[in-house]
Amino acid sequence: ILESDQIINNLLFYARLKMPHYESMRIYDILNECIKSARVRLSEHKTLVIKKIDSLKKDFIEADPLQITELVNNILNNAYDACLREDCTIEIKGEKDSKGNIEIVFKDNGIGMDEEHLKMVFEPFFSTKAKGTGLGLTVCNQIVNLHGGRICIDSKKGKGTTVTVTLPIKRSANAEENLNHQ
Repeated sequence: ILESDQIINNLLFYARLKMPHYESMRIYDILNECIKSARVRLSEHKTLVIKKIDSLKKDFIEADPLQITELVNNILNNAYDACLREDCTIEIKGEKDSKGNIEIVFKDNGIGMDEEHLKMVFEPFFSTKAKGTGLGLTVCNQIVNLHGGRICIDSKKGKGTTVTVTLPIKRSANAEENLNHQ
């Protein structure tokens, strides 16, 4: 039921994705809420989660909290799905850069992806998993673009994956332009 619910939510979120409803929000709170939720939802995993986000405690960003929650949840779900070994870890690190952005890095030492799959991760309905819709990273890419940010994925088969999300602290004037050039 949970798996079906996630598939339906991804399809609906993908179909309804629109310009963000910007609010001033604490990114630290969203990250903690998503990490806590993932730990409960995926409690059968024995994956160690390492949080290095304390430097973001006082930082507010102008963003859509629902979209940012969806973004973080999708990335965390993928990281958990990739962690099939008992000694697997997921590290979430956040910091503010000198250019007025928040950078959040999600790193796992899971199964990773080969270069061919890595080229297609943002394509709708592409998936290497037996379950799911193949929309998670497509939605992530759209959310980040709608907010005028960047998402980069680095992965090595058998070594793990690193997803780096960079979001502007202040609402981006170029966000809508980014969406139109996808």
